[in-house]
Amino acid sequence: MNEKLITASIESHLEPLTDIKLIFDFCMDPHCFDDIYANGLPFQDQKDKALNNLKITSISQKDRDVLGKWISEVS
Repeated sequence: MNEKLITASIESHLEPLTDIKLIFDFCMDPHCFDDIYANGLPFQDQKDKALNNLKITSISQKDRDVLGKWISEVS
């Protein structure tokens, strides 16, 4: 995830500009995520799944910080 982009691999593609509500149903570092909103961007096919780019339109700063920390630890 960069500042405003998430790439998600799902079974079908999303039409560009589709509104998405991301729900993380787990908690990390005693933090439970709020709802994160995004818009679908053009996709790329990859085998039997589509890579969808999602442009984040709304995310709390705490969620952004936790996700950024989590991703940097995995990278």
